[in-house]
Amino acid sequence: MSTETPVPLIFLRPGMRAVIVDLNAGPGLRRRLLQLGFIPGEFIEVTHNFGLTVVVRLGSGATIALSKGVAQKIYVRVLP
Repeated sequence: MSTETPVPLIFLRPGMRAVIVDLNAGPGLRRRLLQLGFIPGEFIEVTHNFGLTVVVRLGSGATIALSKGVAQKIYVRVLP
């Protein structure tokens, strides 16, 4: 997986780390994601990606579960 091209969060496997680059969501969901800490430039690590749920650990230490529908709207740049 290229580390330069932004990809939706749903494509990351557990243990992969990335930086958030964009939130491709409507105004309501975008506001909620920002409130939860999904801010462009924030580091994240995927801890679970199976079934209908993606669980991530934010750089702040918070662990958050997202539906795959929401996770596909978060674009990240994978870290090596």
